[in-house]
Amino acid sequence: MPKEVSNNVNASNSQEKQAILRVGDFNSYFEVAPSQGGRVTNLVIENIPIITEPDGIDYADSYAASVLFPFPNRIEDGVYNFNNVDYVLTCNQTKEHNALHGLIYNQAFDVVERIQNKEKAEVKLDYVSDGSFEGFPFKFKVELTYELFGNEFLCQIKVANADAYAFPFALGWHPYFSTSEKNKSSLQFKSKNQLINNHRNIPVEVKSRLEAVSLNFDQSFDDCFELASNEALFQTPQYQLTLKLDNTSNYLQIYTPADASVIAIEPMTAPANSFNNGLGLKILEAGASHTETWMLIINKTNS
Repeated sequence: MPKEVSNNVNASNSQEKQAILRVGDFNSYFEVAPSQGGRVTNLVIENIPIITEPDGIDYADSYAASVLFPFPNRIEDGVYNFNNVDYVLTCNQTKEHNALHGLIYNQAFDVVERIQNKEKAEVKLDYVSDGSFEGFPFKFKVELTYELFGNEFLCQIKVANADAYAFPFALGWHPYFSTSEKNKSSLQFKSKNQLINNHRNIPVEVKSRLEAVSLNFDQSFDDCFELASNEALFQTPQYQLTLKLDNTSNYLQIYTPADASVIAIEPMTAPANSFNNGLGLKILEAGASHTETWMLIINKTNS
C-alpha cells in the first residue's frame, strides 16, 4: 500500500513531543499529545465528536484518554509485594492515599511514525523506561499505535520487558466519550461480576452479576464490572459505538464526571488494586512482550 504521507520524525522529535499532532481529513481525524503519555485528546468521526475532554477539569485530574501502565486505577497506599520484595509507589492520589493510573500518563513519548493516505491515518509512538520509577524499578518499553480507517479507530499498546527480571503488570485506557444528552445515552454489555468498593475506591467484594447489563446515564456511576464477553455497546443521540476488546481485557470501568457531556468507559485487563488482590494481574517475563488492542466502531444514529 503506497504511503501518501509517511514522515520520518526522528529529526524533529523534540518539537513534536511538545505539539498536538492531528492526522486524518477535515471531517474525520484524531489528535495525539506525545508529551502527555501519548494520549488521544480528540477523536472526530464524520464531524461528530467521539473522544473528548471533560470541561473544566485539567488533564492532571481527568487522565483523559491516558494509557494506563503498569496498572490501571488504584493501588492501595501505593504498596505491594512481588516475589517476596516490598515496593512503594508514589501516592499521586493524596486525599485517598493511593497510587493512581500507572506511571506513563505524564511521560513524553517519541513519535516514531505518522502515516496518512486514502485508506487510513496512523500514529506510532514509544517510550523507554530505564528502571528509575519509584516503586517499579524495572526497565520496559511501551509502543502505542493509533489508527483511524473509515468509521473504525484502533488503540493498541505493546509492552516489552527490557529488564533481567520479571515484573507484574496490568493495562487500561481512560477515554471520555462525548454525548450531547447524557440522560438519553446508554451502555450495554454482558457482565460476570461487579466489584464493590470501599470509601477509597478499593475493591472489597466481588459480587456475582451474571447478566446482560444496561446502564442508563440519568444517574452517576463509578463502577467496575468483570465482563462475560469482549464487547460493549454505547448509544447516544448522535452515534452508536461498539467497543471491541482483546480477550484479556476482562474489566470495564464506568465513570460519570460532573461534566454532563462526557462519560468515561475504560477497558482494563485488571481492576483496582490488582498488585495486591491479584485480580487480572499478569506477569511479564524478562525479554517477553504483551500486546493489547481496543477497537472502536462508530456509526451515526439514525435520526
